[in-house]
Amino acid sequence: MNFFSDAYVDRRNGTFFTYRSGRVSYEECISGGIYYPAGWLASSYAPQTIIYGQVPRPDFRKPVRNSAFRIVVDGAELYTGWEFADYVKDETGNGLRVTVVLENGDAGMELRVVTLLDGTDIITRYLEIRNLRADRRFISELKIMSGLLQQTERPAGQLGRGENIYRLGYMEGTNWGLEGAFSWHEIQGDGGYTVSGRFDRDRFRHPVFLLQNRVNGLNFICQLGYSGGWKAEFDLMRDATAWGEFDSYMSFGIGIDGFAPVADVGGFETLTTPEVHIGAVYGDHDDAFNAMHDHVRRSVVRHTAEWTAPLEMGLGGEMDMEMPGVVNSIEFAAKYGAEYFIIDHGWQFQPGSDTSKHGWIPNTSRYEGGLERVIEMCREKGIRFGIWMEPERVFDEFEKFTDEHPGSCVTPYSGDYSPDRGPLAVFRPEVAGLLYEMIDEVIGRYRPDLFRLDHNMFARGFTTKDGVRVYGDMDYFREFYAVMDRLREKYPGCIIENCASGGGRTDLGMMARSDHTWVTDWQRAPRSFMITNGMTMCLPPEFVDRIITAQIGHPYGSFEFQSFQLLFGRPTLNASTANGTVENPLQEEILMRVINAYKNVVQPCVARGVWTDMFHHTPEFGLIDPVGTGIIERTARDGSFGVLGIFNLSSSGDYCGDICFRGKIDPGAVYTVTALSDGRSFRLAGADLRYRGINASVRGAMKAECFLAVRTSDNNQREVKRNE
Repeated sequence: MNFFSDAYVDRRNGTFFTYRSGRVSYEECISGGIYYPAGWLASSYAPQTIIYGQVPRPDFRKPVRNSAFRIVVDGAELYTGWEFADYVKDETGNGLRVTVVLENGDAGMELRVVTLLDGTDIITRYLEIRNLRADRRFISELKIMSGLLQQTERPAGQLGRGENIYRLGYMEGTNWGLEGAFSWHEIQGDGGYTVSGRFDRDRFRHPVFLLQNRVNGLNFICQLGYSGGWKAEFDLMRDATAWGEFDSYMSFGIGIDGFAPVADVGGFETLTTPEVHIGAVYGDHDDAFNAMHDHVRRSVVRHTAEWTAPLEMGLGGEMDMEMPGVVNSIEFAAKYGAEYFIIDHGWQFQPGSDTSKHGWIPNTSRYEGGLERVIEMCREKGIRFGIWMEPERVFDEFEKFTDEHPGSCVTPYSGDYSPDRGPLAVFRPEVAGLLYEMIDEVIGRYRPDLFRLDHNMFARGFTTKDGVRVYGDMDYFREFYAVMDRLREKYPGCIIENCASGGGRTDLGMMARSDHTWVTDWQRAPRSFMITNGMTMCLPPEFVDRIITAQIGHPYGSFEFQSFQLLFGRPTLNASTANGTVENPLQEEILMRVINAYKNVVQPCVARGVWTDMFHHTPEFGLIDPVGTGIIERTARDGSFGVLGIFNLSSSGDYCGDICFRGKIDPGAVYTVTALSDGRSFRLAGADLRYRGINASVRGAMKAECFLAVRTSDNNQREVKRNE
């Protein structure tokens, strides 16, 4: 893939800052003490390509509140009073870093507006807020990026009857087990719309939105790289005239949510905000999400360990965790070619103890010979070892822990500890140091090849600064991210696997410090498909963990429905047999077929560095009980393979129809297509796969079919008949 980035200052009609990345151009302007957003292009042009009188731009002075950021300090909104101080452009190994330095003398603040251009269609923005005074300053509102997104001229005559200009797509579910429920919402009339998570909503809504303009086809795709409370706001202004014509102005803001003040900055100190990742893309929802995937791969997820999107085998508290269960699971892992065996939650308790407990006062006496014996058994099978830990929460021996470490746990605003006791007050540097020591002790002792970090607590806590209670998230995640960065630097060969009650912390802030992530703990059909479908919108599939058998995923849906989802993410297995029982050969046949498809086709593509695109043929379902038929596709960017899954959900009846691949299947090549339900194969021209489709038939709810199309070395299509 080719990458392009460019940035410059244009002073012909004011002072404009132009940012170009991929096919996107974005402009900002300093004028009259205000730092304005001045428009987006997504057609590869520089905004100044055509000059007549002045460069055509949206009327960015029209909205009353139109600034590229929103900061309220000590009760005053710093909207105006800014002066341009400096412009710095640096080459990086991944594109350009551009810094616009602004000063506000009246407020005693300096602001560095930092933009990263990595050559994809997505730009990254964060702020460095410097206090130029000696006293501590309190920030009650912080939008990292805001203002006018787009002006649409005379939209009324370009819409169908009853249509709205904009629809907004985001993840509907905020609670546990409802991750990935993508849904469209109409933005009607003249007014606002708000989406939020991890503060006034629960923590399982991934911070992403897709804003689509029906008139001109432009999609604004955005994610916030932050694990704390967040909010995105939208304001549609319709500037109507008495003659019945109007232009529309869509403004937005995305940033920190919490009890005010949400942040503070000490005397002569600098506060660095989380990153906003935003771009503009023509096309449909998948064009926008795949553009974001390119950016996440290129600039967010940075592997320090060897990474091939490995096949894993896990053993956790819902399974038999005694030594016979460990032996059975390791043998199962070896049989199916798993590269890692991970011992999950429960290993830290004594034999026979209640593994429903969480927290971190470990007892390592569960296994005779200790975990060292388990590690040795893995090595004997040629399997790498991984270990689970949840260090941010204290449950067992809570009083003993807090006596030894006073003030180590978060106190919620209500003043009461939650029944789960915790989590740790990581926003305090000394507690962050304790957290680092706890993790370092486990990794240093066992030297795992993979470290699974869990997080099962959610508390709205505060820290006190100069007598003022400041919402704790900003400090918490600044310190927590620093801990993770230190660990990755010390153990660069260890894969970091992110987990937080499943999908509680899948944001790009955590992904920048992880190799891949769990996206849910809900594996039951049919909602498991909805989660696979939605979370592969948010993140590239090789970073999205999917599992079979575990977490009560087995009672619902056919085995095909459960196992085929592994091919649309990064797969993990649990043993599908109890200790001493024989594996069902009918189940074994299907699972082996799926795993062979992954290890022989999908995984080698990832290892070669070939990116895959995701296509969500059916993007939207109900929140709790999805119905109908779900269709999902994963296709290699080089056309070497494609996987197409058809999943009948609740109340689906029978599905029968021709489905075309949407990805970059080579129309001039020949493909061997295998139906994974029965293993039968046929040869088909790539042109048929793309333009005529595969005839698929899936009968009954909770059933599924999956087609694997692999390009052959024989490209003579004249010998290939349709559905040969």
